[in-house]
This record gives sequence, C-alpha cells and structure tokens, in this order.
Amino acid sequence: MIGLDCSYLKVKNAVVFFIKKRDGVTALEFAFLIAGVSVTVFLVFSRNGSFGVMQSSMWTAMQEALNRMLT
Repeated sequence: MIGLDCSYLKVKNAVVFFIKKRDGVTALEFAFLIAGVSVTVFLVFSRNGSFGVMQSSMWTAMQEALNRMLT
C-alpha cells in the first residue's frame, strides 16, 4: 500500500507543478485550440459540410455534362 501512496503523491505533485507552472496553462490553451481546429475541419470536410456539398455538386454536374455529351 505504501508504494501506491507514494505513486499517488508523485502524480499529484506532478499535476500541481504542471498547473502552477505557466507551461501548463499554455499547454491547455493549445489543447483547446487544437480541439477547435479539429472540430472546424471535421465540419467543413464532412459529407454534409460545405466542402462535401460543393464536391458532391461538382461531380454531379460533371456527370450530367458527360451524359449530355454522350447521348
């Protein structure tokens, strides 16, 4: 049990040090920034996002143009 208590204290001290140190705040800010960029990229490039709709309409227009040329 003493080993677990010691490990807990080491982890707790590391977390407290990380939070008190300015680098911890910067890392947290970067984590939020990366999460926001990830969500934005996912929404833009998903199937129903603006890029997905544009790409789908482009391929549909090309297919219709080719069908008109071949018939």
